[in-house]
Amino acid sequence: MKAEIGSFLRDIGLSSKEDLLVIGVSGGADSLVLAHILHDLDYQIVIAHFNHQLRKEAERDAVKTRNFAAKLEVDIELGKKDVQAYSKSHSLSIEEAARELRYQFLFSAAQKRNAKAVLVAHHADDQVETVLMHLLRGAGLAGLKGMRSYSILPQYSETIPLVRPLLFTWRNEILKYCNEKELEPIEDSSNYDTSFFRNRLRLELIPSLKSYNPKISAAIFRMAQSLAGDHEVLEIITQKAWNDCLQEHGEGYIVFSHIAFKDQPIGIQRGLLRQAIYALRPKARDIDFNSIEKGLAVSSNPVHSTRIDLISDLFIMAEEDNLWIANWDAELPTSEWPQIRENNMEVVIPGKFDLGSGWFIEIAKILDVEAEKVIAMDNDDPYRVWIDADLLRDQIKIRTRKPGDRIEPLGMKGHSTKLADIFINAKIPRRARSAWPLICSADTIHWIPGCKQSHQSRITNQTRVILTMKLYKGIMKT
Repeated sequence: MKAEIGSFLRDIGLSSKEDLLVIGVSGGADSLVLAHILHDLDYQIVIAHFNHQLRKEAERDAVKTRNFAAKLEVDIELGKKDVQAYSKSHSLSIEEAARELRYQFLFSAAQKRNAKAVLVAHHADDQVETVLMHLLRGAGLAGLKGMRSYSILPQYSETIPLVRPLLFTWRNEILKYCNEKELEPIEDSSNYDTSFFRNRLRLELIPSLKSYNPKISAAIFRMAQSLAGDHEVLEIITQKAWNDCLQEHGEGYIVFSHIAFKDQPIGIQRGLLRQAIYALRPKARDIDFNSIEKGLAVSSNPVHSTRIDLISDLFIMAEEDNLWIANWDAELPTSEWPQIRENNMEVVIPGKFDLGSGWFIEIAKILDVEAEKVIAMDNDDPYRVWIDADLLRDQIKIRTRKPGDRIEPLGMKGHSTKLADIFINAKIPRRARSAWPLICSADTIHWIPGCKQSHQSRITNQTRVILTMKLYKGIMKT
């Protein structure tokens, strides 16, 4: 076992005996064996012991672990937190709260000591229990592959890896090593408390499964190894799809190209949603199937610009071109649409006006109306319009919408339409509507850029002076 662990560490780049390693040691057989072997291999180690304050023997265990470190003549880091209180305040199970606080402590110790890695003593039997836990919770491939022997947990550190050197070692081998080296592991009474899910698996379910297959643990372990290989391939494909679909990753939000997303196979779409959730919620675990399916339903049958609760205080929203996953309180960008930064802007004709966020409007007066009418007839740009200047009742201004706003669209003489309906039909996202620029005189809306022109100010055969307006994004033209 010692030789295999040494070889494994060299293979993952932990070959230098000058590198410091932080070892999570509970005092149980697994962690004592790991620390003992690493010490025998001449690695520089720091033992890190975390007191969960869940058992009356916990202080005694800390003392025993400190004595073990002294016997090896290595440094020790001691930490403790009230896991029970943390569990309640963060709505976590005891197991989840304990894991989170323990890893916070281990990685904090590693950063403090400038360690190369954090090592923990999960072994092959732990892997089997983990896979069964995920199976019973309905996990997909990501859960059924089990734990990795080397991983980066970004919620704790972007650079320090979590390493599990005993992951391919069975517990009976560990106990044998304990006996041979006369190590004295702590017996944790909570390991026999069947109110904990993992303990019920170990003490009740796995023995029952062995009546069907005496080698069930080995079979599950092999399955996890096989699925880990499949998952690795899927991750490569999903990462390529991520690069193809991702439009922007901002503060509290991720936006995919909706078209590119829908072009992916369903399995890849699921992977993209999981990756987006993990990117916004690094501490999320066991993302449930129903949440992912809800996200897929929003993408395939969108209620336009409606925010649907996804998971962990995130929403998903589908637009014509974008699929958003975001915090409920995230400020989503609107710069791709024209937005006015003031409620009202007075306009001097001719002129060029900065609306903000890189959007500009240019207004010019045209006297050669016959030539301009020909150009106007061939126009298909929704951000350009021609207006009969003589039909304007007041000075032109650019403003945002007001309650009750209506427009009489071109070609619908005498029939007005609510501004809200125009926005809906044009598929303008809700968040972009309140600051959308409207070209008006008095209370009449003459043009909604990108949407509709008013019938009232259209050019006709009687038009003598034309105002041409163009909205564009880019550098202000001179």
